[in-house]
Amino acid sequence: MLLRNHPKIQWPPEWSGSKAQAPLSEKGQLRQVDLFEKDREGPTRLLLAVELQGRSHFAEVGCDNGDFIHRLYEKIKPMCGRTVKEIGNIIVED
Repeated sequence: MLLRNHPKIQWPPEWSGSKAQAPLSEKGQLRQVDLFEKDREGPTRLLLAVELQGRSHFAEVGCDNGDFIHRLYEKIKPMCGRTVKEIGNIIVED
C-alpha cells in the first residue's frame, strides 16, 4: 500500500515552521528523520524535518503501533534528500 494511503498514519503530515508558512501538502525535501521512543509526550513517533525555499519545517508522524513506526523509520531514513511527494509513493506493509 502507498504510504500516503496507509490507514495507520496521516500523510503528508501537518508541517510547522518558524516565521514562515508551513509547506502545503507534499512540497519540500526531507532533510532529517529521527525516531522517538514512547515517552510522556506520546507513543513511538518520527520527527521529520523538510526544507522548502531555504526554510526548515517539522512534523511528527506517529501511531499506536510502535513496530510499524520502527519499520517506517527504517524505510524513510535512507530517503533524505528526496521530496515528500516521492516518499508518499513508497510501498509500506502493515
